Amino acid sequence: MNTNGSNDEFVMVEEATTTDAATTTTTSTTAHAATTTTATPTAHATTATVMPTSTTAQTNTVSPTTSSVPPLTATPCPITQELRTLTQLVQSVLEAQGRQEELHKQQLSRLDAVVERQIALEGRFTALQKEVQDQHMSMSKTATPAHNEVVMGTVSSHHQLPYHNDPVPPTTTTTGDADNDTAAGTNNTTTATTAVTPTRRNTNWGADVGDTTPTAETVSTADTTGWSSNQWCALGSSLASDTALIRIGGETLCREDCYIRALRIDNTYALAWSNLGLCIKGANATVGGRRYTKQQCYQRALELNPNFSYTWSNIASMLADPNSTIIMNGVTYNQLSCYIKSIECDPTLGYSWNNIAMKLAPGETITIADEVLTSFDCYRRAAEIAPNLPHGWLNLARGLSTGQTVLVSGSEYSRLDLFIMAVNVDPTFAEAWSNLAAELTSPTIDIGGGNIMTKIEVNTRAAELDFNSLSSLTNLAIAMLQPNSKVTIGGQAYSKKELLVRALGIDANYSYAWNALAACLIGHETVTVGGKAYNRAQCSARATQCL
Repeated sequence: MNTNGSNDEFVMVEEATTTDAATTTTTSTTAHAATTTTATPTAHATTATVMPTSTTAQTNTVSPTTSSVPPLTATPCPITQELRTLTQLVQSVLEAQGRQEELHKQQLSRLDAVVERQIALEGRFTALQKEVQDQHMSMSKTATPAHNEVVMGTVSSHHQLPYHNDPVPPTTTTTGDADNDTAAGTNNTTTATTAVTPTRRNTNWGADVGDTTPTAETVSTADTTGWSSNQWCALGSSLASDTALIRIGGETLCREDCYIRALRIDNTYALAWSNLGLCIKGANATVGGRRYTKQQCYQRALELNPNFSYTWSNIASMLADPNSTIIMNGVTYNQLSCYIKSIECDPTLGYSWNNIAMKLAPGETITIADEVLTSFDCYRRAAEIAPNLPHGWLNLARGLSTGQTVLVSGSEYSRLDLFIMAVNVDPTFAEAWSNLAAELTSPTIDIGGGNIMTKIEVNTRAAELDFNSLSSLTNLAIAMLQPNSKVTIGGQAYSKKELLVRALGIDANYSYAWNALAACLIGHETVTVGGKAYNRAQCSARATQCL
């Protein structure tokens, strides 16, 4: 208590009693002056109650506690930490969702591209099938070089398959005018009263060996009096095969006879000479009392028309040995140079492009019209120029590795796409079906037009078309996952082992078939091949020996 003068007021200070903090005192204020209070700062302040004072300012100072208090440190709030962690988790989840949405959009975009590609492929298949049908229709109405028979490339490791340009067997035979110079008023149409036996592909054809289709006879009521050489040549080209016959004008004639009739009328008709050379059944043919060999017929055709591309291609096919040569118009040609000559005469001859590619060694190039080309370039040119040539698509596919693509006429094709094109162009092409089956990695395939086939069905189709194909038989057996399962071919059921035994009956040194047969056998089971019993270990040993 102070006693400095009258009207002094008492200042009441409430002190908070603590063990760890200093006391803060607040002084009263008057109407004329502020009272200053000095206090030590603490983490926890003490509340002071202020009473009114006189007009005289006065300062009261409270001394700090004599004990030493350690400084306080800030402790993080656990709730704040949890909120921060939760926020980070939410942000991570949102970012992950964003990435998933972006990935989903990319997948949808790729799926759309695949669908569009499939639609485009189906459109090309449909257009190509129509083109092939149109070409087949026109073949029976126009005189074209018969049987443009050329050797094709190896399409498996065991077979050399040729290509044979079969005319479509007509039900109504119409002879055309090869050079559009048919004499006015002549009757160039013959009506077939007996259906022609449909031709079938013979997979054993070699280079220029002729057509082995069974003989069928067509009867015509046409009057051949006054026929021109063009008409006789067109009649020969319209027949279904080299051995097919036609009864006309009281005579039974084959292709060779028709071409000879054409040359009797005009022995300067190059097309007739070329076609005669192609279909001669014996060692020679007699024209005008003189005998002509196949080679002499071709030579005569080129003497009359040096730029006849089909003849050059057929001469090349006749030269089975790549080192064989032939002298034409004083110039020596081998097989490859004959194919090149046919391309120089007609760059749109797809058969020759394919065969040139077949003759080139890996890495070898050739120059045609100042353009340097590899075998792959030639195969691609064949597919572009002759899309109805199945071997062009097949050989182009075999030039690609799995995963690679190639542009053909502006469209992109994978290896699988090319095999599909080959079987669409020629549904009877066994080797293309076999290659397609071997390429499949999925259990089913759409071969165009919504035609879905399983891998077993594709392999079965290949074996049905060529039941003597080692690759088709073996691949079909391998595709049959169950040892006791069976497939029906030609009305007869075959097991996995029976197919492999048949393959080994064709070629007892086929290693793949021995390996597959070994995998079929269980325990001490044996199987008879060539009259000898083999167990699992013996089959494996034979497979190793045959490598």
